[in-house]
Amino acid sequence: WVDENVIQEISAALHCLGQIALSCPEDYEPYYKDTVTILEEFDSYYHANLRMEALVGYKHLAKALGKVAGNGEMPKYDKGKLSVVLLIC
Repeated sequence: WVDENVIQEISAALHCLGQIALSCPEDYEPYYKDTVTILEEFDSYYHANLRMEALVGYKHLAKALGKVAGNGEMPKYDKGKLSVVLLIC
């Protein structure tokens, strides 16, 4: 038996973690490691909504870290070069 209200509350909390990191990346920097630890608990959870929100949270954290590295802006890249970098990794 799954209480859908609890699932929705956890889903909203995971979404908020990513949104806060994305909205103020420099201020959120001390909490990145703790947030990743929280997201790791739910990225393989049995409920699909929680898995999805954990993955969206990872995406928001990655964008926020890019903003921190680029002094508030996402680093510029040429189209096509990113896929080559991903294939090498």
